[in-house]
Amino acid sequence: MLAREDVLRLVMTDVADRGMTVVLSSHLLADLRDVCDHLLLLHEGRVLLEGDIEEILDEHSDIVGPVDDGTSITGTVIRTSRAGRQQRMLVRAPGSLAPGWESQPPDLEGLVTNYLRASRENA
Repeated sequence: MLAREDVLRLVMTDVADRGMTVVLSSHLLADLRDVCDHLLLLHEGRVLLEGDIEEILDEHSDIVGPVDDGTSITGTVIRTSRAGRQQRMLVRAPGSLAPGWESQPPDLEGLVTNYLRASRENA
């Protein structure tokens, strides 16, 4: 953990001093959130998601509501999971929600994980 933090600190110092661009590839998304401003998510050679991290997070919502309540969700549903009588959806560009539904912004790890799982499930 300390070595990883030291390496990231050195890289970020070089970025600041030289104004250079760095490409990082990692499965430790929590570490990258603090040092990266752009995301390119690839799966099996296909681009699943690309853009400014903050903009990507802002245009997605993690919503939770009752299973099969007949409510139509607007926006693009990336992935749905169910547990008991609740369902959770990652939605891109969601509209207003019906009563009984709650929305929160996704974290970077949850967003990436849902895109990768959806890609694998739909393959």
